[in-house]
Order: sequence, then structure tokens, then C-alpha cells
Amino acid sequence: MWGGLRPIPSRLVLDGATIASLVFCTFTVPNGTNNVVLSLATIVTLVSAGLTQRWTISFPLLPFLVLQVLRRLDLVGGTSEGLSWMALIIGILSTLFILSAAALSILFPAVELTPIQGKYKVGIIDLHLPVDLTEGIRRGSLLGTQDEEGNDHFVTARILYPTDEEPEDLPYLEPESAPLLCAELMKCGAPGPLKSLGWMLHTWRLTHIRAKRNAQPSTQQESFPLAVYSHGLTGIAAIYSYQSLNLAASGTIVLMVDHTDQSAVATRRRDSTHLLYDHKPVTDVYMKGKEVQYVRRRRAQTQHRVEECLSALSCLKSLNRRNIPDLASAGVSFIGKLETTDV
Repeated sequence: MWGGLRPIPSRLVLDGATIASLVFCTFTVPNGTNNVVLSLATIVTLVSAGLTQRWTISFPLLPFLVLQVLRRLDLVGGTSEGLSWMALIIGILSTLFILSAAALSILFPAVELTPIQGKYKVGIIDLHLPVDLTEGIRRGSLLGTQDEEGNDHFVTARILYPTDEEPEDLPYLEPESAPLLCAELMKCGAPGPLKSLGWMLHTWRLTHIRAKRNAQPSTQQESFPLAVYSHGLTGIAAIYSYQSLNLAASGTIVLMVDHTDQSAVATRRRDSTHLLYDHKPVTDVYMKGKEVQYVRRRRAQTQHRVEECLSALSCLKSLNRRNIPDLASAGVSFIGKLETTDV
């Protein structure tokens, strides 16, 4: 039902408890106990998930709270002698909001990723690899996004690798960039009326992966083979990390590149700015039936991506002999740990 994913058990319990609390508050007299239960349900939901990370609960909860406040005012009166028509309307509307919260929570649960399988635990590091793009520039196979001062000749990358250190729960999407990624993903893939509703993806901010940030490479094996993972349109390394986690757990060092051809949803560059997805190949070319120009645009992006992958791989292979500032500052070294003969 959820694409092979599983609801987060703790979140399932909290969501269920909140909905049960709302049912209790709707069908009992608004006394002290009722008020405490309603307050606790609201506080637990907002503290544990914020306003948007469990929007399936919090959004129906807001009008529900308004109705419950009205119920406690003298405006609805007559509760001791029978429900007034206003009290009846409030009861019906409250029930509808409870049902909508339950339905939305089933359709859009907070999910967890299936635990990875493999011999090794997994380390993870995000960095900017210094690369030589001279040949790509000479051949004209780069799109110009690498020419800006401070960002030229660096590739944004994530490396996942075998480690012996115990993993920890890491956010699937980095908290700092998660709101931007969710907003841009909705702009890229959602139907017109939903494009501005980035909060609909905020449930993913509750998901975690099991890895150890800035861990030392495993000593169980002298060196490890390499793999390069290139994301698809509107992707970034973070979104595809689950697939690479399984490769790393099996004994492979995986280099993931965030491309700067504007095919990524949002690439964080060295100066901390983001290069966003370029909609023009679709909106200005493909949708207007200009098929040849569209193919040329996509082919140019492919050439750009190849140059970035090759230059990043070359830099990664050099890490077998020397370290670079981003790795040294994190206390990580891959010297002597890379199998480069078959790459």
C-alpha cells in the first residue's frame, strides 16, 4: 500500500492516540478531564512533529480546536437539557475533522525505510571535491554553471562507505535544506494546484537512515571497490542514499554526485547557495513541441553530468594517496582504502 515502506511504529502510536483523544473530547462533557486530554493531544502532536511534519493530523486539528472552544462557550447552551442545534452542528463537524485526520494518516503515514542488509556498517560524509574541469571546459561540454567564483572546479558529493563504527539515526533529509527540497520537489513534480504546497512532503522529515557521519573506513578489509551513483532528473544524493547504503553495507565505497547541470532539485554549492532545477527544457521547449531542441538540451546536460562524474571519480581515486581539506577537517581518510586498479 505504501510502496514497500512501513509506518514508523512510534509515530503510528502517537497518531492513533491523538485521534482517540479527539474522539474522547468530542463525545464527552467538556469538563476538566476533557480539557486536559485535548491540551495534551495538541501539545504532543505539535512538539513531536511541528505544524507540517504530520499535517495529516495538525491541519484537521486546528479547526477541531476552534469548534471545541465554541463548544465551551455559552453560545451553544442547553447541554444539560439536550443538544442545541449549534451543539449538534459542532459535533458533526468535529466528527468529520476526526475522520479526515484518520483517513489522511492512513493515506500519508510517516514511514521508515527497511533496514539495510550487509556485512558492514555504513559511514557517510558530505563534501565538495576539488576537481579539474579543464578538459570539459575546453571541449565545451559544461553548461556554464561551474564558472561562478567560489564554486568553479568543485563538485558537490556524498560518499558512503563500509565502517566498523556503530551507526546512528540520521535525518533522511538534512534539517537545514529539507524545507527547500520539499518545496522544489513539489514545484517539479506536482500537478498545477499543488505545486506551492511543499509542506505535503514534510512527512519525510520524520524519516531516518542508519549510518555514522564522518566515520573511519572499515579495517576488516585492506581496500574496497568503488562505484559512482549519478542521480536522475529532480534528484540529489540525499534522496538516493538508501540505495547506496545497501551497496556500502555490502563492501563498496559509493561516490554520489549532486550535478550542477540544473537537473538536480537543489544542489548545495560550496558557497552555501543552491542551484535549483531548471524547468525550461520542459516548459519552454518540450511543451511547445520543439523535439529536436529538447533532445539537444538534454544531451548537453548528459555531457555535463559525464564530465562531473569522471572528474569526481578522478579526485576520489587520488584520495588513495592524499587527503583533502574537507576530509581532513572531518577527521576522515581514505588513504590506502580504495581499489583503483579496475576503475
